[in-house]
Amino acid sequence: MNKLTRRSLVKSIPACGLAAIVSAEALAMEYGPTDPRHPWNRARTHANALSEALAEADNGRWFAEIYPKGTEYAVRFGDIESYAEIRKSATSPTAPPQTEIETLFSEWLAVANGPQDPDEDDNWGESRYVRLQAAILAAEPVTPRDVAIQFFVDCDQFGSNSSEHFDALVTRLIGPIT
Repeated sequence: MNKLTRRSLVKSIPACGLAAIVSAEALAMEYGPTDPRHPWNRARTHANALSEALAEADNGRWFAEIYPKGTEYAVRFGDIESYAEIRKSATSPTAPPQTEIETLFSEWLAVANGPQDPDEDDNWGESRYVRLQAAILAAEPVTPRDVAIQFFVDCDQFGSNSSEHFDALVTRLIGPIT
């Protein structure tokens, strides 16, 4: 009796691959590529019939998933619209929620770079700019972008030096330097 060893198993791998190729070739030779008895031709025929039946049921609302016989769920049906929504939400990137600093920054930019209305009180725009700037600098940064926004706002869009407040914030973020 032949003993099964790792060596004999490794030696038999090419034969297994060859057996699969030969059986596929034999299947093609037995049925021929257009023979309706060929498994793929039968599958296509049944799939087309199922597709037509699904189109007639509930105005084409359902789809089918079909697995080989013997699996736990050989045939499953699903709602096309629900499945499309699930796939869309699972595959499409969503924008991360804005941080408090990012929200304030959007408002600050609108005031800082927005058109100046000659009929508008200059003090109102300037005081709103200063209030938003103070709120941005007082907020706790949660992302690196928040820190960059704070620096940008603190030095008035690189128009001035940073404040002691921002210098202290950066020093705190860096931590002790030894």
